[in-house]
Amino acid sequence: MYKRTLSLLFVTVLILGLAVGCGNKDAQLGELEYDIVDPSTIENDDLSQWVANNSEKEGVFASEAYDGYTYIILGGGKQNTGGYSVEVTSVVGEEDAIKVNGVLNGPKAGDMVTEAITYPFELIKIEEDERKVVLGEFEKNIETFNPVDEKNALGVYMGKLDSDSIEIYVDDESKSFGLTDESKEYFDVTNEAFKGINENDTVEFFYYEDSSTGELVLTKVNKVDEDGSIADIVIGEYVGQIDVNSIEIKVDGETKAYRLTDSAKSLIEDGAIPDGSTISFTYAENGQGQLVIIDIRKEPGYYLNK
Repeated sequence: MYKRTLSLLFVTVLILGLAVGCGNKDAQLGELEYDIVDPSTIENDDLSQWVANNSEKEGVFASEAYDGYTYIILGGGKQNTGGYSVEVTSVVGEEDAIKVNGVLNGPKAGDMVTEAITYPFELIKIEEDERKVVLGEFEKNIETFNPVDEKNALGVYMGKLDSDSIEIYVDDESKSFGLTDESKEYFDVTNEAFKGINENDTVEFFYYEDSSTGELVLTKVNKVDEDGSIADIVIGEYVGQIDVNSIEIKVDGETKAYRLTDSAKSLIEDGAIPDGSTISFTYAENGQGQLVIIDIRKEPGYYLNK
């Protein structure tokens, strides 16, 4: 009886071992092929709901089989701005699991991003597989930088230093400015965004300082039209501020609105020029037809950029 029990136990273990072996025999090992899926193209309501339920989570999530495929989400979780993306870099079949590797890409310094909560993820599908899906390497390619507020100023475009930077004469000196991918288009004659900017043109430009490198980075630029070149000293009556970015000045009985550069804003801070004061100022008209203050002073006849 004892020998019979052992024999039955041995046969049972053998059968279970063969069953497990047969289950993994056809499982593909190594890198698996996968397809990226656009969630908007999914027609199956249950699958679409599964994507909605899991796409805002961080990590890896696998669906049940649909039409012969297993769907997998690699999620980056909650992010405070736009500009993030998730990329699956490889899917690897192992004996008892499928390992998903990927990367979370963050915005770069100078990127224009939406100020909204986002949940980046990537959806892929593989041939139906019953192995569990686990997270492998998930690199976070995120720059740590503290962008400062964008500033604007008027200057003279001196030309390109190289494909990634230009030179502008501003505040009595020539300064170099790095270019974002978007601002490069303003200087590319083959691009629709080309601004027709030539050397020695007066420009209104927007930039920020990258706090991690100290580099000045140009984000936008407008050419100052020939008819809007920097005016001589103008005497007028300071009417007051319209908002934080613009003021009103009366000249020869006509009141007009003028935009402020950041340097000009500092000259009227804390009521430095009371409403109704007689002032002297210089300005230019930018490519959008706006009058932009270059310098403004309470003392008639004096201005900064002589």
